[in-house]
Amino acid sequence: MTTSKLIQTLRCLDAGEILRLGQYLQSPYFVNPTSAAPLQHLFQLLQAFHPAFPEVPELAADTISHHLFGPETPAKSRLDKLMTRLHKEVRQFIVLERRLAVQSPLEDELHLARFFRSRHYLDAYQRLIDRLRQQVEQPALLDAPYFQWKYELEEEIGSYQSWFNHRTNDLNVPATLDALDTWFMLKRLELVLLLLSQSKTVLLHAQEHIQFMKEIEGLVAQPPFAAIPLLQVYYQAYHLLSSAQPDRRVFLQFKTLLEQEEPHLPADKVKDLQALARNYCIQEFNGGNPEFFAVTFDLYAEHLAKGYLYREGLLHAVTVKNLVTIGLRQNMPEWVRQFLEEHKNRITGISNPAEVYRFNMALYKFYIADYDAAYDFLDDTYEDILYKIAAKRLEIKILFETESPILESRLQAFHIFIFRMGEKKLSANYLEGNKQFIGYLRRLLRPNTLGNKRRIARIRQDLDQATALVEKDWLLSVVQRQR
Repeated sequence: MTTSKLIQTLRCLDAGEILRLGQYLQSPYFVNPTSAAPLQHLFQLLQAFHPAFPEVPELAADTISHHLFGPETPAKSRLDKLMTRLHKEVRQFIVLERRLAVQSPLEDELHLARFFRSRHYLDAYQRLIDRLRQQVEQPALLDAPYFQWKYELEEEIGSYQSWFNHRTNDLNVPATLDALDTWFMLKRLELVLLLLSQSKTVLLHAQEHIQFMKEIEGLVAQPPFAAIPLLQVYYQAYHLLSSAQPDRRVFLQFKTLLEQEEPHLPADKVKDLQALARNYCIQEFNGGNPEFFAVTFDLYAEHLAKGYLYREGLLHAVTVKNLVTIGLRQNMPEWVRQFLEEHKNRITGISNPAEVYRFNMALYKFYIADYDAAYDFLDDTYEDILYKIAAKRLEIKILFETESPILESRLQAFHIFIFRMGEKKLSANYLEGNKQFIGYLRRLLRPNTLGNKRRIARIRQDLDQATALVEKDWLLSVVQRQR
């Protein structure tokens, strides 16, 4: 009973939704009154156990059947059918709730206008269209939902004009196309940015999906698109992510434009674009690009202080790791320790937040050279692939620092792991950075490297020129100690 689709769906509803569901089931408008009583009775029996619906005798199928149909009736098939009916009504209620939640007064009036046009009440239709026209000329935000709604309005006006087509006007097609093109460009750019950002860490074939951007590039600076702030910010972000080489100047142009246009952008899109900026910086930071060390720290510090990094008071697991990495890179171990303790129970985005805390404590312990404690904090069950790879690298660094006899075998195992993952899941840059890490460490471990100043100097020279390399700072510190 408690594993049924009905119970699992009811678990998804909060207390307010359960209350409204009860009201929905009592409404003759939605539920046929001639068959509503059994549904209402079953719901009342189940409602008392929301949200946990534990495995208790009161929720056994036989007990529920006894309450519904009496003790003498073999009622399993009747109960199954009734549960199926109630499940169908619950799903219909959820759909209705979602529709009501996203409905807007403008959409309501547009629906009314369509109704009046279909019933030939044209005076009421025209009054609604005139009012909607006034509102569309004074938008609060020029974002994709606005242009989607504007497109629907312009299309409705064109449909009306088509009824009386005397071959004397454009049937509102140009205005409809302008709204459609703008809506399409905003959504297209939004999805392309998501794809390019994801491709920085995951092996994706992004290029085949962004070829159309060549057409958009020629339009962005032209009317009416040049006057849409969100479109301009999106395009600057696309220019940043699609550049062949990282460019601090282009990044600062994007950051400046985002700050300038922030008052004119939807709050949720501002947060998304701020996250894009942070992700771009941290990728360059992790790749050892010195141009982005100070920029990354300043950006994260600003966003942490302003609360941009939080979602409902929680920090994403990746954000926690980035803050720890940046803090240690800035030689602030005590700040990192306090940060981790304050956010130990405020980590989200992963099914096991404790392992995120433990991994980042391992980073902190490694930084202060408490290698045994760092090793104890490491786990081998990370669900996030980037955490899993970072943990394997940290284990190798600990084994190197402690001169462990199992270092070479663990390095070889890591090499095999990266090779297998790389063919399926890792971006080319991230894969190359980890391969370089393995290669440089093997060069440092060769017997003929130890004490050989010429070889060490050559490794140092190669390290200085490396771009995609991960753990570059640590490798440089190893070289420095061997000189």
